[in-house]
Amino acid sequence: MTKKDFKYALQRGLGRCVIELQQTDKKEEYKDLVLWACTHDLAYDTQCEGTRSWYLYELIRCYTDKEIFLQAIIRQFNQNLTSYDGWDFNRCCELLELFAADGNLNAYQVLETGYKTIYKLLQNVKERDDIGSELFNNFETLCISIVNFKSTPNTDTVKEEFDSQCSSKIYLLPRKMNRLWSDSFCAVIEDIGRLLDENSNLDVCDFDYFQLFWKSEIGKLPVQELLKERSGKSPLIKTYVDAYERQKENTAQFRQNYEHLLTAEGVYSTLKNGGKSGRDIPIMIGSTMLNKGKCDEVKKLAEYYKEEKEEDIRTELLFLLGNHKCANLLDTCSVIGDADSYNEELRNNAVRALTEMKSEKVRDYALSVIDETDCPEDVISMLVHNYHKEDYGQFVKLLYDLPISYEDCGWHGAFISIIEVFEEKEPHSLPTEILSYMYSETLCSCCRQGIVKEMGRHNLLSDKILRECLHDSNDDIREYAEKVILCNGKAEI
Repeated sequence: MTKKDFKYALQRGLGRCVIELQQTDKKEEYKDLVLWACTHDLAYDTQCEGTRSWYLYELIRCYTDKEIFLQAIIRQFNQNLTSYDGWDFNRCCELLELFAADGNLNAYQVLETGYKTIYKLLQNVKERDDIGSELFNNFETLCISIVNFKSTPNTDTVKEEFDSQCSSKIYLLPRKMNRLWSDSFCAVIEDIGRLLDENSNLDVCDFDYFQLFWKSEIGKLPVQELLKERSGKSPLIKTYVDAYERQKENTAQFRQNYEHLLTAEGVYSTLKNGGKSGRDIPIMIGSTMLNKGKCDEVKKLAEYYKEEKEEDIRTELLFLLGNHKCANLLDTCSVIGDADSYNEELRNNAVRALTEMKSEKVRDYALSVIDETDCPEDVISMLVHNYHKEDYGQFVKLLYDLPISYEDCGWHGAFISIIEVFEEKEPHSLPTEILSYMYSETLCSCCRQGIVKEMGRHNLLSDKILRECLHDSNDDIREYAEKVILCNGKAEI
């Protein structure tokens, strides 16, 4: 593997980088790239993918001397401690957790010092406007890291397990509801309760992500029951719980104010009175209606769009309905007409709706603009949902010619459309060979997760790919590969 190939795979989070470092006797040639990756956000969509910290630590572990990586991470951690620079701070915290779990107490001391530093700053807040949200974001990240590390059963055991072949199951996993986790979690809740007790400039909603995170990891009911039980023993936890309950009441009242929007008339009249999607109307209102069994209301809203003359209202209605769940309830001819509008926002919303619609008219429209379009990714998405075998040549050329980069995001929408069609498991004639191409090219590991599963369904997972999937940056891909290997009756590949 050349350094160029290594960087290409590294940006994508492919497991072949780990395998290369495990097998080569020239790993020093890649050291600068691994160091670079430790201080840069390489995930395409970090909110969905995570920071890829486990993957990065697997690369670091291939080197005997890890200190150069640790010091670079500590420097970036300290630089971002009271500021916010994308997801860099989260990645630093998670990497320091992994160093600490691997027996490096200096890494944990850095986390603990950072926690105490921000805690002191929050204690002394005089004016709410004096601090930005980044301080709360970083504090909650540290809260999670502290609980994560302290609820690890035995650091020596973790270190031993790290040395096993399938280390994906070891550290960055949901914690179990046990005494270690409960005590660690409640200790942080007490600290937050003390902050709320001592400083009226702070609000419980400033710390709500910490609890939401653990509800997703442990479960909503166990967390609630634990807090209820401990609040009877700790005044500080009671302070937190009481404040949280008041916030829930305010949120419930806020949601009640939107009940009238769960009708077509409610949405339409709000728009007619100058309301805007995202500000006055939740952008997923159409999907919410469908989830609540109000399909007829969505159909009425689609009819309002068809009959509406005002471009601004048509634009708003298309924005609300032009998604995966609602688009096919729209009148196809009306949407195609708006796709050629001189109004740029209306045109863009119409094109977005067409990329989700199933109709021969949509296919005809896509083929009619294929040679003149500046957005081939939109044409690909239109064709994907309405693909004919005779479209193969044009379709594959468009797909393979798409520029794939962090800055150029069009490819991502096209890839998602393709994955959605494969996952629907309805009869289609899309060529399966494009899955192997997408596997190696996508920058998004969440997309790759869907691609890998579809490759498995279509018997496209070779032993080589399965082997590198065991070291992928995406934990769901690693778990899936382990299951496939187990089902195939292979101890190792």
